[in-house]
Amino acid sequence: MLVNNAGIFAPKPFLESTEADLDRFYTTNVKGTYFTTQAVVPAMIEAGGGSIINVGTVLVHQGLASLPVSAAMSSKGGVHALTVSWAAELARHRIRVNTLAPGIIRTPLIGEGADAMAGIHPLGRIGEVRETSDAALFLARSGFVTGTMLEVDGGYAHGR
Repeated sequence: MLVNNAGIFAPKPFLESTEADLDRFYTTNVKGTYFTTQAVVPAMIEAGGGSIINVGTVLVHQGLASLPVSAAMSSKGGVHALTVSWAAELARHRIRVNTLAPGIIRTPLIGEGADAMAGIHPLGRIGEVRETSDAALFLARSGFVTGTMLEVDGGYAHGR
């Protein structure tokens, strides 16, 4: 199993974002995911299959006007696109590829202000790391699930 969890995220208004900002997001979020997966897939093929879980974000499909993140989201959208493409391409090798799309989760990436964002989730709280790891285990163990995006977002995407 491979979990592509490395990623960066930072808010910055669209009109203030630079080419360097975009390059930084694409280098880490897209190229990092791409080349890590490319390094691991031959061993999965040799083993007769495997599971790849890319970590994206629910914000790719449901923006938040008060959180300007177009540069970051363009790269995470690329991660979601890789999931769909790889799911189709690697299925013949019994390799499943899915995206875990969290809402706001209490991690160092979000920082100290996480609880202030609890209101964006209909459940009224911030997600915990255990909830995303449980979802990742579900995707890893579900042998007939591939090419999907599993939202772990406290209802954000559908309950706003």
